[in-house]
Amino acid sequence: MKGKITILLLVSLMILTGCKKDDDNPGKITIPDNTELPPGTIITIITEDGEEIKVTPGASIDVEPGTYRIVVARNSEGVTIKKTIASLPASSGGEVPQAPALQADVIDVTVTNDQVFVPEISLKPMTREVQVRVNIAGLNPDKIASVKVTLYGVGNTIDLAQGFGSVSATESVYHTSMSMQGYQPASILAMHIMGISPGSSPRIKIEVTTKDGQVHELQQDVTQALAGFNTGDPTQPVLLNADLTVTTEVGMTGTIKPWKPGWEGEIDGF
Repeated sequence: MKGKITILLLVSLMILTGCKKDDDNPGKITIPDNTELPPGTIITIITEDGEEIKVTPGASIDVEPGTYRIVVARNSEGVTIKKTIASLPASSGGEVPQAPALQADVIDVTVTNDQVFVPEISLKPMTREVQVRVNIAGLNPDKIASVKVTLYGVGNTIDLAQGFGSVSATESVYHTSMSMQGYQPASILAMHIMGISPGSSPRIKIEVTTKDGQVHELQQDVTQALAGFNTGDPTQPVLLNADLTVTTEVGMTGTIKPWKPGWEGEIDGF
């Protein structure tokens, strides 16, 4: 008799437990569809345990009550994103490829039972462009084979949750380059970067190669010119002007200073 009572109690407990689960309706996270998000958008939902769930625009998934982090990124080709940390690879020689025009948003949410949460996504730029206008005197443009601009002191890791400018300091000096074949006066070489590595002393090297194989080189510290790079408006490029002169006596000399389109005077402080 005692055994029968025990079995009945266990069955009753199982029924009650099942009823509780049926009543315990989960919450739901619904992602805006493709009509609201631009093509190439990648969405990841991160749970409290650190699990990463990849979802697509328009997806609607059931979730247990709790806190979640939604990471949305676009134009992330070549970028590795782990949770909220985005990084570009660096070669053994310290070269970092140009960053894509990465945009991202990170939303922290708390979901309760029976709640349907639709995040408001606002993609923001996570990279900024450096433009270097190159003017070369003393050489016939037709004799120039190529021009290469290298920026040293770039960062390759950013926290998407903190936004543009949250660049991690690098252990060594990393650099990013941009080249052009041939040369036209006042040519502009542009490169997207995640930011300037905190604590670094950025410098620019310009190499001009002629068609007969000669290489003329100039290096200059640009710490002052790029001092506000990480705190400025990422939608506005930083503009630098390189006035270079090549002579047979001393090679290539010149200066690299900030400039403004349509304004050729010197900018205060430089």
